[in-house]
Amino acid sequence: MTEPVAREGAGRVARLWADDEGTARLAGHLVTRACTHWDTVGPQTFPRHVNPEPRVQWRAHLDGAGGDEDLYSDDPGAPPLPRDDDARVEVRGRRLRLEWLDGDEAAAAWERYGW
Repeated sequence: MTEPVAREGAGRVARLWADDEGTARLAGHLVTRACTHWDTVGPQTFPRHVNPEPRVQWRAHLDGAGGDEDLYSDDPGAPPLPRDDDARVEVRGRRLRLEWLDGDEAAAAWERYGW
């Protein structure tokens, strides 16, 4: 069970760049949000939610020739999220570079790709 929470680091947006043969091309966007994760304990009929822990979740929206696809942080095989500019992340066998956005550009991208 997750419950969205407002926390610093939530709502960040990054461009994903594919560097193919020395030429960078836009491959998609990555958005983050912070949610509270709860452990569920007890019998199935009366479960309790304990140990709240804030966690950053992310979603990568990949632009593709055969249509767009999304990858979520809790998908099997999803890589850990790097936090630095010009960091690289491997998504579905493709090595992509992250460029974190700020200001109006980030707000516009969040409107389109946020969740």
